[in-house]
Amino acid sequence: DMLFYLEETHILDHESSINIIKESGVETLKYLPEIKSYKGATADMSARVRLTIADGFVYGNMITASNEYFIEPLQYFTQAENNHEFVIYNKKDVLKNHQQKQCFRPVITQDTHIKECQSGQRNGECYRAKLAILADYSMYVDAAHSGVQALVNHLVGVVNNVEDNYEYNGNINFTDGVTFRLSEIVISACTTCDPVGTYTD
Repeated sequence: DMLFYLEETHILDHESSINIIKESGVETLKYLPEIKSYKGATADMSARVRLTIADGFVYGNMITASNEYFIEPLQYFTQAENNHEFVIYNKKDVLKNHQQKQCFRPVITQDTHIKECQSGQRNGECYRAKLAILADYSMYVDAAHSGVQALVNHLVGVVNNVEDNYEYNGNINFTDGVTFRLSEIVISACTTCDPVGTYTD
């Protein structure tokens, strides 16, 4: 058993909007999906934790002084319907020749001590940045997260994980801390109305 202390990060909140581009025009969702994002630490403060949770969906990571673990839906790997089934793996266990879509991420030794963005604890400031994300048609139909709900879950989970790299922790990142809120998610749901298209990188 492992005990976590978590607090909500509100990556998606009541001010966020989700717009779907269709052949008939742009549809704005009237209700946001039920998805929660959290940050925190293990009870013994040996690891930082990020979790994004929705119905049938868990996505996140846990970073210790020497390891980084990921939790992702099983269907990301099998491309089959595996609701409520998940994979937990150590980053070190990923095969070197494994074909994966990975963005640049610096390899740094991180201090696992967590400092919150509260006045009086440090010299820096804490900033909240609003982000807008456009998901093209290829993301919308990707078997790992096809459809609006699954894609929104994935985007919120990725932003929540990445936010950890920008939070102030006193020794390896910024003098100031940055947290994120998704102000808008735009999803292209058809090939003919995809604003990105297949001609760009």
